[in-house]
Amino acid sequence: MAYRSEQLALYLNLAASCLDESNGFLSCLIDTPTKITRPSGNHEETQCLAMPGTLWIANNDDGDTDAQQELLDTLGIDTHDALVAHVDAYQTLVLKHHAGKLTRQNLPSGKQKYLYDLASLDGAIPDEKPAVTPLPERTANNVSYSLSSSKPPPVRGIVFIKGAYTGSDRPHGNMHAEQKLLAALHKCYSRALFKGVHVFGCKVACTTCAAVLKTAKQRLASKGVALKYEDPIAERIRLAAGLPQVNPGNIRDLDFSTYFT
Repeated sequence: MAYRSEQLALYLNLAASCLDESNGFLSCLIDTPTKITRPSGNHEETQCLAMPGTLWIANNDDGDTDAQQELLDTLGIDTHDALVAHVDAYQTLVLKHHAGKLTRQNLPSGKQKYLYDLASLDGAIPDEKPAVTPLPERTANNVSYSLSSSKPPPVRGIVFIKGAYTGSDRPHGNMHAEQKLLAALHKCYSRALFKGVHVFGCKVACTTCAAVLKTAKQRLASKGVALKYEDPIAERIRLAAGLPQVNPGNIRDLDFSTYFT
């Protein structure tokens, strides 16, 4: 497929929403009667950070992170490449089908239209709803990392980032996923295990997060680490799907007297 990284974040976000609508039963996505033990969150935003051999996943609401971790564990997915292969095969499961058919005009949200358009970059996608993914022969045991940990986060496999970061102007404001990823990155970038990282998600960074990402990019560049968080092709498709940049109030912004000093 003409793969864009944003498809991973969109699939995970919409999968959490599907699980919520099914009261936690995985049968909406997997051939199993299993029910997740931890409820999902508000499905507002999923962001990922990729570097060689590693994919970190975070959400505005840690409840979504818990649901996504349980989903990937049940699917036996514990590497970036395995998640790409799964999303390529099953991404249309999280899109709304009407009478068994999939059409863009019937999709109910900008996120669904965005995923549909990204999945269609290399041609039309099947309009028939696919069968749910078969139950895998093995499960996975992906790692969950808390920002309160004194240890650096793992840099291998899939890691789910949760917890709170330190803010400056709005220390008690709402937290956004991309800033959780940056706070985790602060704890390991000096180990020089990588030269570049890529942050991507369902939506473009809000104005607060965009300013934080810009400063982080400058700080990391001075350390020899390239931070990428903009994709012109994805940006064009996202805007066409009706997902403009927003400027929400009371967003906690990363304290740069603490991070990337």
